[in-house]
Amino acid sequence: MTIVIAVLAALLVLGVTENMLHRRALERIPIRILVNGTRGKTTVTRTIAAALNAAGIRTYAKTTGSEARRIDPDGTETEYRAENRPVSIMEQLPFVRLAVRGKAQAIVVECMAQRIENQFLMADKLIRPQYVVLTNAYVDHADEIGRTEEETVHTLAQSIPEGSRVIAHDGRFGAYTREWIAPKEEIDLERFASCPFPVYEENIQLVLALTDALGIQRETAYAGILKTSPDIGMYTSVETGDCSIRNAFAANDAVSFGSIINAYTQPFLLLYNHRKDRGYRMEAFAKAIRQSAAKPVCIGVIGEHKTACARYMQRTTGIRAQAVERPKEWIQAQNVRHVLCAGNIKGEGRQFLEEMIEEARQNV
Repeated sequence: MTIVIAVLAALLVLGVTENMLHRRALERIPIRILVNGTRGKTTVTRTIAAALNAAGIRTYAKTTGSEARRIDPDGTETEYRAENRPVSIMEQLPFVRLAVRGKAQAIVVECMAQRIENQFLMADKLIRPQYVVLTNAYVDHADEIGRTEEETVHTLAQSIPEGSRVIAHDGRFGAYTREWIAPKEEIDLERFASCPFPVYEENIQLVLALTDALGIQRETAYAGILKTSPDIGMYTSVETGDCSIRNAFAANDAVSFGSIINAYTQPFLLLYNHRKDRGYRMEAFAKAIRQSAAKPVCIGVIGEHKTACARYMQRTTGIRAQAVERPKEWIQAQNVRHVLCAGNIKGEGRQFLEEMIEEARQNV
C-alpha cells in the first residue's frame, strides 16, 4: 500500500501529460537497460555502453557514481548535475528527451533510487527497461534499502518491471522475474590487461551475458570493453613518490571494506572521508575495523563532522583517530607508506584523490 501511495503521488507531480509524453519518448528508444546493485554499478554501466557503441548501437549512458555523468555515443562526458542541485530521480526525464533528440538506439542508466518506492518508480515509469542488470546485494544505505541482505534483495528487486529480463549472479533475484540469466562463464582476465581500470570477472560476466542476449559478437564486445572510459572512482591505486594509495572510496559496504582491510600485510593508514548523512556507514566500518585481523596504524578523518567522526572511530575501534585538515601533510607526518582511502568519494575525498592522481602523473 505504501508503494502504491508513493507512486500515485509521484505521478501527480509528473502530471498526466508529461507522463504520456515521457512514455512515448521511451518507446522511441529500442533498447533500454537499467543497472542496479550495491557495488559496481558505475563500472558496469560504462562498460555496457562502450560495448554497445562498439557494436554500432548508438547508446547514451547516465551514471551516478563518483560523479553524475552523461556519456554520449562519441564518448563525450558531461557533468550531469550542477553543484548543490538537488538529487532527484526525475533527472531521467530530460536525459531521455536528450537521448531521443540524439537518435539513441539504446540507453544504459545506473539506478540512482534507494527507497523502495523510488526503485519501483525508476523502473516501471521512468526507464521501463527490457533488461535489468543487478551487480550484487550487499548491505549499504541500510536505513533506506535494508539492514539485511534479504531486505536489500527485496528493495533492489523493485527495479525489475514485469516482462523484463534479469541478468544477475545472485539467484535470489530469480524469484522476481520469469526470465533470469545467470552468468557462469569463466573469463580470461588477461584479455583485458590493457584496460585503464581494474577488471573484475563478475562484472565482465554480466556485461558479456547482456551483449550475448543482444546478439553482439564477442570480439566486438571485447573491443568495446577495452575502450571503456574510467570513472575517477575506478582508479584503485595511485603511486606517488611518498606513498602508495589504495582508493577504496567506492567500497561503500562493510563486507567489501572488511575484505580490503584484511588483505593488508604491511602497516597502513586509513583515511576516512565522512558524510553527515552516512552515519550508518561510519558505524558499520568501525565495526569492520574492530573485527578485522589487519588494523590501520591510525585513522585520519576528512569530510563533514570530522571531529565527531574521529572521536567515534577512536572510541569504537581503540585505534588513534583524528580530524585532518590537510591529508597529504598528515600522511607524510605518519611516516607510513601505505594508505587506504575509504568512506565516500564526495567532497574532500574526491579533491584529495584528484591531487594525488595529478602528482603521480607529474612524477612519471
